[in-house]
Amino acid sequence: MGSWFLNATFLGWGAAAMVSAPVLIHLINRYRFRRVEFAAMEFLLASQQRNRRRVMVEQLLLLLLRILLVMGLIALIARMVLDPSTLALLQGADVHHVVLLDDTASMQDEWNETNGFDEGKAVIDGLVAASLAEGGAQRLTVLRLSRVTQPDYLEQRIDRAFQGELTSRLESLPCSFGTVDLSEGLDAAAQLLAKQPTGVKHLHVVSDFRQHDWQDSSRLVEQIEQLDADGVTVNLVRTVPDRHANLAVIELEGELQVASAGVPVKLTTTVANHGEALVGRVNLAVSVDGERLPLEVTVERLEAGKTVEQSFEVTFDNPGKHRVEVTLPGDALRADNIRHLAVEVAGANRVLVVEGDPSAQEGIFPTLALAANPQASGYRTVVATPDYLYRQNIDGFQSILMLNVAELTPDAVESLEAFVRDGGGLVWYAGDSINPASYNTLLYAEGKGLFPVPLADAPRELVRDEVAAPGPDLKLTEHPMLAGLQGQDNPEIEATRVFRYFPVSDDWQKDDRQRNDTVRTIASLRTRDPLLLEHRFGRGRVITCLTSCGTGWTNFPQYRSFVPFHFELQKYISRADRVMPRRESGAPIHLELDPARFGPAIRIEPPKNSGQVTAELQVQPEAVRTTPAGADPGPKNGDPEDAADDEKSETRTEATSPGQSDATPTLRRVIDYDRTDYPGVYRVRLIDAGDVTVERWYAYNTGRDEGRMALIATGGIHKALGPELTDEVRIQEAGATEWLSGEESDRDIREWILGLLVLVMLAEQMMAYRLSYHPSAAGGGK
Repeated sequence: MGSWFLNATFLGWGAAAMVSAPVLIHLINRYRFRRVEFAAMEFLLASQQRNRRRVMVEQLLLLLLRILLVMGLIALIARMVLDPSTLALLQGADVHHVVLLDDTASMQDEWNETNGFDEGKAVIDGLVAASLAEGGAQRLTVLRLSRVTQPDYLEQRIDRAFQGELTSRLESLPCSFGTVDLSEGLDAAAQLLAKQPTGVKHLHVVSDFRQHDWQDSSRLVEQIEQLDADGVTVNLVRTVPDRHANLAVIELEGELQVASAGVPVKLTTTVANHGEALVGRVNLAVSVDGERLPLEVTVERLEAGKTVEQSFEVTFDNPGKHRVEVTLPGDALRADNIRHLAVEVAGANRVLVVEGDPSAQEGIFPTLALAANPQASGYRTVVATPDYLYRQNIDGFQSILMLNVAELTPDAVESLEAFVRDGGGLVWYAGDSINPASYNTLLYAEGKGLFPVPLADAPRELVRDEVAAPGPDLKLTEHPMLAGLQGQDNPEIEATRVFRYFPVSDDWQKDDRQRNDTVRTIASLRTRDPLLLEHRFGRGRVITCLTSCGTGWTNFPQYRSFVPFHFELQKYISRADRVMPRRESGAPIHLELDPARFGPAIRIEPPKNSGQVTAELQVQPEAVRTTPAGADPGPKNGDPEDAADDEKSETRTEATSPGQSDATPTLRRVIDYDRTDYPGVYRVRLIDAGDVTVERWYAYNTGRDEGRMALIATGGIHKALGPELTDEVRIQEAGATEWLSGEESDRDIREWILGLLVLVMLAEQMMAYRLSYHPSAAGGGK
């Protein structure tokens, strides 16, 4: 019985004596009269015999009501609790508290000189203090959501020494800037609690409970249901009381792949209004390498819940790597007021133009389009013959244009494949010199090579027939490379003529939807024959034009549109590894290095204001799996923004040869660096075989969704949980502390007992009045 009461010492003989008091009083009252024979009384006794049972029941009811009154008072004094697990917590029994602390960026939401994360740490501090006050054997595990596999404390016994250590540790505990799904934390907590077969288990989820985290709540509800079924008490503790206005810089991007010194680079930033009210004029500051530019990006008007894109230009005076930041004025969530970008600026974008027939001088057309004024355009071209591909190092070029090249030697094909596989861009232009048989064998290679289609035996004339095939020669699809050529703003496309072209083989399916490959037709002729195609080879893009680059087969080079077309073409196909990775805080840096190219010493420098120390690593080779030749492994970290990952050039895992299996192990120096919680630019320094330092930069930013400040209401959580879980899961409002000291656990039952006592007292008075003697006023006056 004592296990149901907080003040169990009050129970025992004392309580029993109190409960027996009404019975003793009743018995004494029954036997305190002397029996005297009296005729009138004998008549009354006879009458009483007839009503004895009714009177006895009424007296017993009155006695029972008085006993209940005493028992109710005892329950109030002894503080009765109906929840054994809560009772065990308050009495200091063997209880394990697991605290899942949300430390994602939104917890930095500020108000009244505090923030959500500080409030969460205060909850942990208060829980430990309350546990000490209650006494008993209690243990604490603290899991931060960003590091659920690395507990800050694991089943730590709660005592005075630990309380002092915890308070000191919590003061310096940082909040991360990343985004982590709450379900990951619940999984980790469930696995940890499953290892504890007995005892009382409590899971305290300390979070700001944003609305977007519960949009698809089915997984969360399933996890909480399973925890409840496993005997875990789930306690949801809110840390943020209200929604606050917030602006966020959610994107910063631009034409980074063609950035060159002295040439303006167009950048675009996106600002989101996550508040509930319209925001007027907002100025954003722009900094390069830590120096603020005399430039302000202005957003004139930003509706609630909307985003606005704003473009601006930055000119980099020197080649090399640079940092760009765009910053908003401060607000409730400062973590998302800045966006970081790492830019690698070339001295000039070098383009190799390979002429198959130098006498035709077709190379002059792309050269004049791109590099007539290299200082203004940022491009420099090198015109060469096909043997340049294997006699010289071509890795330093952004892209290669192949103009009317008859055929390539195996050495040239191998060199060109390696260039494109590593991320270089390639453009094919047709012409009279092309040998279709060589192209189909060495370059098309049954759909696995650098050329996208099998060619017919000979070129074909495009005869104009306004009756059978009226309209312009070109039919363009929607494509970023062709955006400037479409529409009424460019009548030159209507006037462009194609006199001759190379058709594809008759047995090749022209409908992209019917083929099972990656080749896409982006422009065709009025005869529906493909003219411009694209496909990927490894990490590089390949564009194929089935007419000439010069004026021999088309009049397109005579028009002004030819120049912007080639600029857009270069932006589209330029080396992807020039674009340094952009990631959300917390995503690891993964490297797989060829030990023949790089030494074991790896240096990783975090952002200067992060408070983290530089990591000096010595990495030994280990066996890893490799990617088949020509395949596109995609971003290794699963980040869609990783257009160019760290392994795409100097750090790329080399592909196996065509005869090797996908599972062929290769020795690599593997690095997984996960201390990337703080936003900014991380620098990775490698030493290559020539003792030359190779540096790679990674721009990390606060998660895009962290600035969405709408809170899910307690009713919304109840609705998501359903009626069964609503009765089991406790939700504590922000700032509430009663539950820490156990006051909330017995408050409800105390109120019920008080209510029942009032009802019992009223019933007892009514019954006592009914059974007692009350002479009438008239009779009393006689």
